[in-house]
Amino acid sequence: MRRSKALYGALLSCSMLLPAIAYADAGNRVLISQDDVTVTEEDLERYIEVRIPERQRMAALDRPGAVRELIGQLFIIRALARNAEEEIDVSDPELQWQIDFQRDRVLMDALIQQAIAADSARVEWATLAEEHYRANIEEFATEERARASHVLIGTDERTEDEARALAEEIAGRARAGEDFAELAREYSDDPSVERNAGDLGRFTRGRMVPEFEEAAFALSEEGEVSDPVQTQFGFHVIRLHSRQDSSVRPFEQVRDRIIRELQEKQASDVRQEIVERVRVDGRIEVNHEAVAELEESLRVERSGRASRDVDAQTAD
Repeated sequence: MRRSKALYGALLSCSMLLPAIAYADAGNRVLISQDDVTVTEEDLERYIEVRIPERQRMAALDRPGAVRELIGQLFIIRALARNAEEEIDVSDPELQWQIDFQRDRVLMDALIQQAIAADSARVEWATLAEEHYRANIEEFATEERARASHVLIGTDERTEDEARALAEEIAGRARAGEDFAELAREYSDDPSVERNAGDLGRFTRGRMVPEFEEAAFALSEEGEVSDPVQTQFGFHVIRLHSRQDSSVRPFEQVRDRIIRELQEKQASDVRQEIVERVRVDGRIEVNHEAVAELEESLRVERSGRASRDVDAQTAD
C-alpha cells in the first residue's frame, strides 16, 4: 500500500502517544481500539482520502494535532455505529432505505471514479496542457498596469487659468522634492484624498478617463511627475509609483494549473457522459399516470399549506 511521507511521519509521531497500540498485521497497525472497535493505519488512510481533497491533504496533515483528530473522528463514528447496532432496530424500513441509499451513492461514485481514472490514464496531460496554452495564449497575458498618485485641482471655485497655474506650481514643487502625499492633502479636490493621500493604487488601461490614462501611461520612471492634465474633473498632477508592461506568463508557471483545470473538465465530462447514458437508456419505463397523480397531489398539498399560512397571518 502506498502512503505519503507526510502521512507516515504523522502516524509514527502519534503512534507513540495513542493508547491501545497493537498490530493487525505487518504494515497495518491498530492505532486505537476499544473492545472490538478498532481503527488501523489502512482505515485512517482511506478516511483521509474520503474526507480531505488530494490537493489539500499535505497542508491539512501538517496541522498540529490533525492526525489525532482524524483518528478520533473515525473511532467515534465506528463506536457509535456499533452502539446503534445494539440499541436501535436496524431492520427499520426507513433506516434500511437510508443505508441502501448511501451504499448506492458510494457505488455510483466508485463507478464514475473508475471511469475517470481509466480515461485519464490515456491522456498525456503535459502535452495537452502545452497545446491548450498555445491555443489560448491570451488567457495567460497580464495587462499593462501602473500605480500612481495625483493631485486634483478643480475648477468649481476657481477659473480654468487659476486651476492650471496652481497645478503647474504643484508639479514644480513635486519635481523639486516636496512630499507628494502632503501636497495632495493640502491642495487636492479629490474627495478621497483624506483616506488615500492621492494614491490611486494600481490600475490597468480602461479604468481611468482617457486624458488621465494617456498621461499616466506616458510616464516611465518611478517618481516621475506629469505636467498638468486637464479632464472633466479639473487639472491633475500625476506622480508615477510603478509601471508594469503587458506580458505573457511562461508555460512553466501555469502548467500545473492548466493540467488541474483540464483534469477537472475531463472528470466532469466523463461523469456527465455516464449519467446521460443511463438517462437516455431506451429500456427505462416511466409510469406517467402515477407520476402525474403524484405531481397533482403535491400541488394540492402545497396550495392547502399556502392557504393555511395566509389564514394564520390574517388571524395574527
